[in-house]
Order: sequence, then structure tokens, then C-alpha cells
Amino acid sequence: MPIIDRDTFNPRNFTKYFTKHLVLACGVVAISTFNYTFDQQGFNSTQAMDAFDREFGHYNPEKGIYELETYYLSLLNSLVYIGFAAGAWIGSLISSHYGRRMTIFCMSLWALVTATLLVTSGVSHNKWQLLVGRVLNYIYIGMELSSVPVYQSEVVPAPIRGLMVGSYQVSLGIGGLIINSICRGTSTIQNNNAWMIPYGLYYIIPSFVASTVWFIPESPRWLLMKGRGDEALRNIKLLRGEGNEVAAEAELDLIRSSLQEESDKGSWADLFRGHNRRRTGIVVGVAFFFQATGQVFSGHYGAVFVKSLGTVNPFNITVSQSAINTVTSFIGIVMLDRVGRRYVLLPTPFRGLH
Repeated sequence: MPIIDRDTFNPRNFTKYFTKHLVLACGVVAISTFNYTFDQQGFNSTQAMDAFDREFGHYNPEKGIYELETYYLSLLNSLVYIGFAAGAWIGSLISSHYGRRMTIFCMSLWALVTATLLVTSGVSHNKWQLLVGRVLNYIYIGMELSSVPVYQSEVVPAPIRGLMVGSYQVSLGIGGLIINSICRGTSTIQNNNAWMIPYGLYYIIPSFVASTVWFIPESPRWLLMKGRGDEALRNIKLLRGEGNEVAAEAELDLIRSSLQEESDKGSWADLFRGHNRRRTGIVVGVAFFFQATGQVFSGHYGAVFVKSLGTVNPFNITVSQSAINTVTSFIGIVMLDRVGRRYVLLPTPFRGLH
């Protein structure tokens, strides 16, 4: 097997890995993640708007304000995980059988359908249409999470894999900063345009991604899984640039070797045997304690909670939170390939305080 020169893959020389086709591929999928935070943080902000509460809530004579019923607010932020689970399953099936690009294309078309349901709920004045639209929109998010990080990890070279896969979180931060800033600007509008304008933005990203996804290379790993080795090699050469034929052949051999090792699959019980028991415990523990920071509450109910305090503008808080998240995420991805994954995890318990 050809040996890859260490100097060629020096993690301190990041810029040389960013070829035209790699930048295009990573750029398109990074932009696609904006719609994730457009939904989550967009709803977090819009459900705290006075116009939104008047449209879908009821008048509380004791407080002298309109507010959303507690049960409806709960449904609006909990039932979405049904759509999320369905989307992750559907996305995995499409990705496995038809490729990563097809999954990204299909989820973008689906997002256009759900965006229409959300925007027109202001015309129909039907809060149940809004709820259905949001649950169905989470099918898009499930499909996105089952395909975009996978595609990113499969097209970037190993020395910058941590940087580029970590950029997923930066994209989420930037998307959140954009939608929260727009919601801050529209929050003073006293009619339904206050929340319909942010929802209208849900058309932009999917339309762009659906129009451009076929211009980026398919995952070489997926092509090799389907027995299309010549196409896989061609795409590796596109992604790595001219003059890297030997390295491209070596990378193809590494992918083929990895796939052969994966073909010898064990059982689910192997996750809890021997050294795997400790590894499984670490993975589950990290996921559990990340959720235990309270970031889910902040993400879904943060603006509503701050508004209930009546002390500060909740939309200033959401914008500030998104800005902090973007900056700290960028710092994190820069550190990933320099100091390792474990050291980057150390400050994350404080994320829930943002």
C-alpha cells in the first residue's frame, strides 16, 4: 500500500487542503445547516413575540396580555422530535441507497413544503397548522443530521477533518445569529409580519442548496461502497486537487481497507463487552451530560422565559447568546486538531450558562 508523506498531511498547513471543489462542497453543506437553526432558534424567538402570542394564544385578563397556552407551547417544542426521528431514519435510508447528495436534495425540497405550511398558518389563522408544519419541518432536520456531518467527514482529508466537521457547529451558530438578529428587528412589528418574515426566510437556504448540490462531488466512500471505484478515485482527485494522484490512490486504498474491516460486523451486545463497555459508557455519558447542562431549555424556551421576567429585552439575549455560541464554536474547531478532542470537552459543561 502506498505511504502518505507526513509533510503532505501536516495539520499546521491547513490552507493547502482547501481546493476549489472541496471549498464548494463544504460551503454548500455548511450553508444547508443554517436552516436547522432558522427553525430551532427562529421558533425560540418568534414564540416570544407579542404578535405571535396574539395570533395563536389567548388573552389573560389578570396580566392584561396575550400569551400561549402552556400545553400548546409544550406541544410546539416537544412533538418535533417525532419528526426528527422519522427524518433521521428516512435520511439514512436515502443516503445509503441513493447517496449523500440525493439526501441533501430531497431534504431541501421537503423544507420548501414545510415552509409553506408555516408561513400560510398566518393566513389560515390556524395554530394546529403551525404545529403540524413545525413537526414536519423536523423531518428535514433529522435528514440533515443523518447526512451532512457524514458527507463532511467523508470528503475532507484526515488532517483537517476535525476542523471541517467541527465547522458544522459554527454554521449552526452563524445561522442562529442571522435569524435571531432578524427576529430582533421584526419583533417591534405589531402584526403577523413580525413572525411571518422570519418564517419566510425558510425558503432561501433550501432553494439555494437544492440548486447547487449537484455541482459538488459525491462522497468517494459511498461510491466505493457501491462498487464504483473509478468514480470514487475521480472524485478524490477533484477534492484533493491536481498533482495528488499518488496520494489519491493511497487514500482510495485506505477507504477500501476501512470498508473491508467494517464488513466484519459484530452484534449490538459487543458494545457492552470488554473495552467496548468503557467506550460506550463514555459516549453515552458525554451525550447525557451535554443535555443535562440545560441547553435544550435555553434553545426552546429561552426567549419566552426571559420575556416572562419582564426585565430585559429577550431578543437582545438571543442575539447575544448566538454571538457567543458562534465565537466559542470557532475557537473549539481551531483547537480540535491541535490539542485533541478531550481538552476541548473540558469547558463544555459551562455551555448551558450561555
